[in-house]
Amino acid sequence: MSAVIIDGKQVAADVRAEVAQKVSELKQKGIAPCLAVILVGENPASVSYVTGKQKALAETLIEGQQMMDGEHREQSEPIAKDFEEEFHDESKKQGILQRIWAAITNK
Repeated sequence: MSAVIIDGKQVAADVRAEVAQKVSELKQKGIAPCLAVILVGENPASVSYVTGKQKALAETLIEGQQMMDGEHREQSEPIAKDFEEEFHDESKKQGILQRIWAAITNK
């Protein structure tokens, strides 16, 4: 059995094009897929990850709503109340992506 070489970038582009087509069909039916993105903290890896997701959302025609909070927080600090007003209409969101960079302290 011989190895099959695949082009990962092409496969990803094909998948995104297929998703964009399905999203377009949903929008014609009055359904607008939306992903709410919550980024807490300023971890460079998380910022990069979220930036990549925003690019993917744009390529797939999925709407995105973003909330960023650059503060570092203790692990036990709740964040839900901070974003309650921003994301008050949950009926319009099909997903929420959270990237939380919590300060880990030794006590």
